[in-house]
Amino acid sequence: MDQIKIGEFLKELRKQKKLTQQEAADALFVSQKTISRWETGEGIPDISIIQDVAKFYDVTVDEILTGVKKEENTISNYTKEIIKEKNNKKLNTYFFVSLGIMLFFLILGIIFYFTLTPNVLIVVCPISIAIGIALYVFGYIDAKDKIDDSDKAKVRKKNLLFSDIVFVYVIVYLILFLGGYNIW
Repeated sequence: MDQIKIGEFLKELRKQKKLTQQEAADALFVSQKTISRWETGEGIPDISIIQDVAKFYDVTVDEILTGVKKEENTISNYTKEIIKEKNNKKLNTYFFVSLGIMLFFLILGIIFYFTLTPNVLIVVCPISIAIGIALYVFGYIDAKDKIDDSDKAKVRKKNLLFSDIVFVYVIVYLILFLGGYNIW
């Protein structure tokens, strides 16, 4: 611990609040001489009061002991990363749930196609396509505002993958539907 650096840091914090040493001393319930000793590097705040000093100056105890204020961008970058990760997970959830719904209805349609009648495909598959697309679009709209520039390429790839899967789904549906009526 560099007491002089800590002292200069405390002095700068006090000046930022536009307080005299006496006003800071009164607020912290210490003497003006104690504030002066801290700021000249002759001492540092005692362990019993350091949390109050940190709270008074809107810094952390760690910042006082190092004599350096941490950059707020570090905290906000960490927060941004957490939000970005949650946003990606949310978009992935919508992606997989919508594909799962579409796949479920396709399998259900195929089962009904072979056991009951091909007419079931007229209802089941278009509804599943509509539900799957609506769910994915809802998820994309929900996540779109929170997507930063670094993730836009990944999201575009995911959107293309989803549209390709829907296209294949429609082709399979048409083959089954048209095959059921012996149009081929």
